Order: sequence, then C-alpha cells, then structure tokens
Amino acid sequence: MLRKKNFAVFAAALLIILFFSLYFYRQSEINQKINTNEILLSKSWTEDITVTNGIADPPVVSESYEISEEGFYSFGMDISVAEPGFITGCVVLDPEGNDVYAYTAFSCTGMDSQRRQLDAGEYTFEYHFLTTPEDYILFTDEHAIYSNAALRDQAITRIGFENFSKNGTRNVSLAVSVKNFPFCNTINESAVTLPLLVILVLSFTLLIASALQNNETSESLKERLHELGIRYSAFGLTVFLVSMIFNFIILRCDSDFVSTHITSLNLLLIILSVDIAGFSLLFWLTRKIPAENPAHKKLGIGRFLACIAITYTLLGIGIVLGTPLHNFICRLTSIDSTPAVGTLIQDSGLPLRILTVCILAPIFEELIFRKLLIDRLNKHGEFVCVLLSGLMFGLYHGNFSQFFYTALMGMFWALVYLRTGKLRYSIGLHMILNTSTSVITTPLALKCMDVVYENPYAPVVILYSAWLIFLIVLMIAGFILMLVNRKKAHLRTVPGEESRFKTFLSAFGTPSILLFVLYCVCTFVLSYFPAG
Repeated sequence: MLRKKNFAVFAAALLIILFFSLYFYRQSEINQKINTNEILLSKSWTEDITVTNGIADPPVVSESYEISEEGFYSFGMDISVAEPGFITGCVVLDPEGNDVYAYTAFSCTGMDSQRRQLDAGEYTFEYHFLTTPEDYILFTDEHAIYSNAALRDQAITRIGFENFSKNGTRNVSLAVSVKNFPFCNTINESAVTLPLLVILVLSFTLLIASALQNNETSESLKERLHELGIRYSAFGLTVFLVSMIFNFIILRCDSDFVSTHITSLNLLLIILSVDIAGFSLLFWLTRKIPAENPAHKKLGIGRFLACIAITYTLLGIGIVLGTPLHNFICRLTSIDSTPAVGTLIQDSGLPLRILTVCILAPIFEELIFRKLLIDRLNKHGEFVCVLLSGLMFGLYHGNFSQFFYTALMGMFWALVYLRTGKLRYSIGLHMILNTSTSVITTPLALKCMDVVYENPYAPVVILYSAWLIFLIVLMIAGFILMLVNRKKAHLRTVPGEESRFKTFLSAFGTPSILLFVLYCVCTFVLSYFPAG
C-alpha cells in the first residue's frame, strides 16, 4: 500500500527539485542582468566651505545631470571632509523637484542609491551644509529622513552640534555618479514567474490528492509518518506558494510605497502564508488522522520558571552552534550575515511586531509543530514525538542562524507538552522568548550601539549590560537545572516501540518525511543565495 502512496511523493519530489533548480537558475540570470551597469556620470571636485558664526557659505552646492531615456538608474553622492563644522545633507531631486534619494552624513563614500525606474529629464544633486539643529530639522523633515520626531531628536543628540567649530574654512571633497542598468528593462517577471507557479501548483496538487485519497486509519509508525510527511510537505509548499503570489503582486505596486512599508509587508506575508493559509490547510488535512492527547498535568509556577531558564540555556547553546556556521556560509556567498528575523525586528513598528512575533507566531507555531504533530504520534512513544517536533521546527526556519536553537527548544517544548498535555505552557514559553528578544534585547542593543562610543556610562548602556548579565545568569541556572533534572527528562516508551535507532531510521527513511526535508533544504539554499 505504501508503495502506491509513494508514487505521488516521488513525483512531487521531482517537481520540487525541478522548481527550485529553475528558480535558482532564474535568480542567477536575473542577478547577472540587474547587476550589469553602465556608468553614465562620474564627477568629483572640491569646495571650500567657510563657516562664519555658525553659518555655512555657500549653504548649498548643486550639480545636475540629464537622463535621456526612461530606465533603471542608481545615484551616488560622496562627501569627505577631514574636520567638519557641519553635517551634510545629500539629496537627489527629479525633474519635478521630488526626492529620489536623500541621506545625511559627516562623511560617506562608495554608497549608491537603490536601483529604481526613472523617467527621462534633468536630475539635480544637492549638498546642504547643516550647521545647527534647526537646519538639520528643516532638511530631515522636508526630505522625510526619519519616520518620527523621536528618531530625529536622537540623531541630533548623537551629532552634537554644540561641538561644531563656529568659524573656519573646510576643504570638502564631493563626488556624484549615475549608473544605468540597461538589462533590467529586459526582465519579464511574469514570463519567468508563471511557469514556476504552475510547477509548484502541480506538486502541491499531487500532495493534496495523495492526502485525500486514503481514508483508512493507519496503525503502524511508518504509515503514520507517511501521512504526516505528506501533509507537512503540503504545508511547506503552501507557505512558499502564497509567498510567491504575494511577491508577484507586490512587484506591481508602487515602488515608493513598497520600499517605505517593506518590513510591514514582510510581517503581513508571514501572517498570510503561515498563520492563515498554511495552518488552515494543515488543520484541514490532519483532522481525520486519529489523535491522542497527552495526559493533562498541571505545571506549577516553580517548574514553569525552571522551564524558562532551560529555554534560554538551549537558546544560548543553539546560538553558539549556529552563528559561526551561518557567518561562514554568508562569507562564502558574499551576502549580509544579519539574520532576516533580526532585520524584521529592527525595522518594524512595535504594535505590528508584538502582534506578529510575540502573539501570532508562538500560537500558530506551537499548534503546527507541537499540537497537530505530537497528538498524532503520541501512541508511538515520546522519542519520535520529540525528535520530529524539534527537527521539523528547526528545519522550517530555513537558515543555520536559527536552526540549532529552534530545534533544541522545539524538542524541549515538545517534552513539556507531552508531560503536561497543555499547549498553553509551550505557547507561554515561546511568547516569553519572542517578546524578550524582539521587545527588549534587540531594541536595547540598537540604542546601546548608538551611544556606547560617546558615553559608555549612559543609562541605556548600563540597562543593556544589566539585562545581558541577567540572561547569562538565567542560562547558567538553566544549565544547572538540566543537569539536576536530567533523569526526569528520560523519554518514556510504549509497548512494542522499536529501538531509538530504528525509530530514527523509520522517521527519516520515510519518503514523505524526506520530501519535507527536501523542501526545507531548498529554503536553506535560498536563504544563502545572493539576491539581486
């Protein structure tokens, strides 16, 4: 019976391999095209800027360039000065006087603007020499440098206008450049995306048909693993399919709107693809598979606090294991090593971050990788439940930066659920971890980086240091608790359960489970694939 069922799995595997092979090939071709550029303008010169009683003369220096035809362009504006009495506001204006690119800096070289599609016409480069907080506020507000006044005021404090020299002449090196990306116009996104969507939909359809064709109750571990592997593979493809459709739509939206709201759109995509589409499909597909809830048992406040400490210990171990490997691969592939989740946390607004990262993610991820999975494997023993719950949870995150600690914590949270039968405990642990990371640790770290070099004894530096010490103490306490209670973590067996080695081979020798692993491996490769 399993051999007939495996036909759909093998066919879906071939389609997935074909899909990701074409996807990577397409991305390589696009990267090559969009990074091919032609330098249209490269000009450098020097200006003497005289500051008298805190007023710059001239206050603005400009240069213009005529773009002859519509296309994709990027702009570069360099500024270099040995000892400024000002900070420079750099802006590129389109023929109608609207901003194309703007930033402020004491000194900046070699940084180009984002590629964007522009109309033909005369574009103006302007350098504004800002000597007072009032000048800075006027420039940054006019050109929307900051999303709110609080961020702007923090920048003013860091700049330290009161330390500027009020008189003197500064020799400033300036440079402007314009690059054209001629091949961007030749990329037909619809022509390359639609065939990929067709392949993905075909493999998705095969898995759904395979999941629905068998209504018999499975008794053996192999049959149960096959059923779950099919459904979790369909879940993974659903997440990717919704992401592709979402990105396909976003590409047709206003580029300025997308660039301004990119973080919010990415968080919205997570909600749509995982919490709504992915979970709904998985819940529907698994509803007829017999489930056996673990026996309910209350977890006291003391034990719950101990579980928090152990969670942070596993987080620390996972970070130590995953970060060097992640950074090594990033260096090999020449991509930014900042984890995607860190960028989302850093750039997102607090309300949306709390909703997505602190509330929805813990609830739905625990339902997907603990509740739906463990309840359907519980009768086959704790080992297979803990093993698959942890490893599938780690693989699902799609990068080595997160894999090790999510796998370790996933195994521990699976054990907590098995011993209590109440999902609220693992959801609570998940929420505490995500909230502390996204609302406390990351924001404090960013604020600390802003001031630590100027004032190492600033309140935020002291607060961040105290918080890190607390986390280290918590991890040490968790490690001690793990050692003391290691016998209590012994995984219980059920009558007729095979050895752990045979159970491991059964789990990762099941074609449909391997199909889920194949999908996750492809997402790993994709996360380290250089983007254009």
